[in-house]
Amino acid sequence: MMDHLFRYSYSTASLPETIGHNAALAGYGYGLPLSRLYARYFNGDLKVLSMEGYGTDAFLYIKAVPFKTNESIPSYSTSSRNNTSSSPTVSQPLY
Repeated sequence: MMDHLFRYSYSTASLPETIGHNAALAGYGYGLPLSRLYARYFNGDLKVLSMEGYGTDAFLYIKAVPFKTNESIPSYSTSSRNNTSSSPTVSQPLY
């Protein structure tokens, strides 16, 4: 089962009940894959460790202060249209 945890649409939950037009947003198999995707986007990771007879733990790692960032942040205002520089970098830790 651990091999399938991060596959989209894989779920061990039973089908959610629908009452009228209200459908639950749980059990569709997107929570763990999207969480790991977001964690990796922010230079982190999501690990799952399962120990038979004890349970399962999920570990989320995200950097608190990235020391270098090279992503260009788009600007949509007309007054700053000419300013397309990349975001500033942090040279010293802030803690």
